[in-house]
Amino acid sequence: MMRTARLLPFLFCLTLLAGCAGGTLVVPWPPLPTSVILSPTPRPTVEASTDSSTRLTATPLPTPAPVISKSVSYAAALRPAGLAPANTAGMTEYRLDVNVAPDLSEISGQADVLYTNRETTPLDTIYLHLYPNLWDGGMTVTEARVNGAPVDAIYPSGDDVIGLPLAAPLAPGESVDLALRFALPVPSGDGVGNYGEFALQDGVLALAHFYPTVAVYDTDWRLETPAPHGDVIFQDASLYDVTLTAPADLTVVATGATLGKTDNGDGSATWRLGGGPMRDFNVVASRDYLSASTEVGDITVNSYFLPAMRRAGARRWIGVAQALTIYQKEFGAYPYRELDVVETALQRAASNIRG
Repeated sequence: MMRTARLLPFLFCLTLLAGCAGGTLVVPWPPLPTSVILSPTPRPTVEASTDSSTRLTATPLPTPAPVISKSVSYAAALRPAGLAPANTAGMTEYRLDVNVAPDLSEISGQADVLYTNRETTPLDTIYLHLYPNLWDGGMTVTEARVNGAPVDAIYPSGDDVIGLPLAAPLAPGESVDLALRFALPVPSGDGVGNYGEFALQDGVLALAHFYPTVAVYDTDWRLETPAPHGDVIFQDASLYDVTLTAPADLTVVATGATLGKTDNGDGSATWRLGGGPMRDFNVVASRDYLSASTEVGDITVNSYFLPAMRRAGARRWIGVAQALTIYQKEFGAYPYRELDVVETALQRAASNIRG
């Protein structure tokens, strides 16, 4: 997911779902699409089986039972034709169960992570970044488990990195199940959340880097604090299966594919989201979004924008479609089914979030 920001006093903000891996398909230079559909409704979903509630229950942490198979969830975001199958063996797998408060001021949830040691040395601790604590703080991990057993987490430097000790070293090729229950407030106001990447601004909820993220191991764990400028994420490509419960009247745009939406009958709805391989997972939502869409070959280009930017937003897909055509001509096939462009309230900067 790639994002550019409005610069003061006000320019258009964009969030683009971009590929983290190139393809092998060489595509011709297609004509620029000329049709556009203007709609206040969310993007369509692909059909999935009915999802029973996977929301958090009391301690101990539950073991989630997938309703949608991994192969369906992870492949849902990828274009089916012309690309070599993605090699996902050993990739980190995230199962995120996330709840958004009715007033959008807080999120809580559980991260279930299947981590495989793809290094050549045994690992005795798995480290994860808590990126929101780099900016406004408040992210807490209230419970952590390794292979179902509770562990005492460690914080090697400040509160932006958490370590989960293992009972025995994890040999190369072996896997371990991690579970973390977390909660954090969503900041609002000028200058919060890394230029507004993680913030509630102008009725737009932006949730970049909101979940515990496994650190990169590169001869050693990369735990250094990133520079507080622009895109802070440094993460291996991973697989995502996400359940998001939030107010039902939101338009939710997320990295990957929307697998389904269920109305809970209490003013909330539950979205099932997923995809991979992706470097990050991001969610942007608003009650006010309008949308316009078009097709570039078999790729859907969606533009989401606020009513005040109706004219620019409805035409934003033109430049995006041109850029997508150039990308495929120069670099190869764009690997995903969708490319989403989303207006947000980033301030004084531009950054990229690739998913």
